[in-house]
Amino acid sequence: MAVLGIAFIWGFAEATLFFIVPDVWLSYLALSSLKRALRASVLVLAGALLGGALMYQWARADEARALLAVGWVPGIGVATMRASAALLRDYGVWALFPGVLQGIPYKTFAIQAPASGVDLLPFLAVTIPARLARFILASVVVNWIARRLAARTSERATRMTLAVFWVLFYLAYFSLHYQK
Repeated sequence: MAVLGIAFIWGFAEATLFFIVPDVWLSYLALSSLKRALRASVLVLAGALLGGALMYQWARADEARALLAVGWVPGIGVATMRASAALLRDYGVWALFPGVLQGIPYKTFAIQAPASGVDLLPFLAVTIPARLARFILASVVVNWIARRLAARTSERATRMTLAVFWVLFYLAYFSLHYQK
């Protein structure tokens, strides 16, 4: 049960002001059980929906402070905020899909959606497939790789490989996206 609680909390935290994607937790779970990772993906999504709704409402009530707070999150700079605003302007609520592909944090869309004329319910509705697809894909890919590595390496080595991947991922991400 703690596994699922962590998933929900991580989904909520990352949708608000935390900067490490829940895919880290999901990929760890997927090393040993795709079924557990997929169940956790649903709870990550539930947490993200709650966090996204909170951020949306915060921006409706005090856009300047919400923008300022999210602007201080590691990995979110002016360029990232401009990119999410441009996608919302060009695609409306559907901006979440190209945003996922471009690595633009969900929270930047949540706080800019009200000013872009995107209503909360459509925003949350599109969140479901946009976020869940990524969570499921990450889980499936990691599980597939882990099953292939299992015949050649130890479980510890597989976990270390995953840890190294996430460290390298975040080093690259922050070096590309950390322009304040």
